[in-house]
Amino acid sequence: EGGTHLKIKGNSFDSYEGMTEVTIGNTKCDIVEITNEELTCSTPAQSATSATDAGARGLKYEMWISTEGTGDTPADALDTSAADYRTTVIDGSTVNGPIFGERNGYTARLSGYIVG
Repeated sequence: EGGTHLKIKGNSFDSYEGMTEVTIGNTKCDIVEITNEELTCSTPAQSATSATDAGARGLKYEMWISTEGTGDTPADALDTSAADYRTTVIDGSTVNGPIFGERNGYTARLSGYIVG
């Protein structure tokens, strides 16, 4: 049926519309309340969800090592099939130093996921 409220606690959630997204099985979970430390979303119906390739848990770190994106969400317009695109999963909330040999002129995106 869906409509169950799912509460996620953390930090640095972006409350600007469209900047924070929660998906369940690749289907959007509508955010009903969000603060810097917590968000609540309304789950989709189970019949509307689909399989995901997310894996176990962690933070997905994506990088275009030689492309600088533009605007407020620079990674959104970039192509994940680009030759300079790299991705890895990190188990923590900090990116310590270069992971892909990046130095200057790159765009990165960090997104999290859990499997419950």
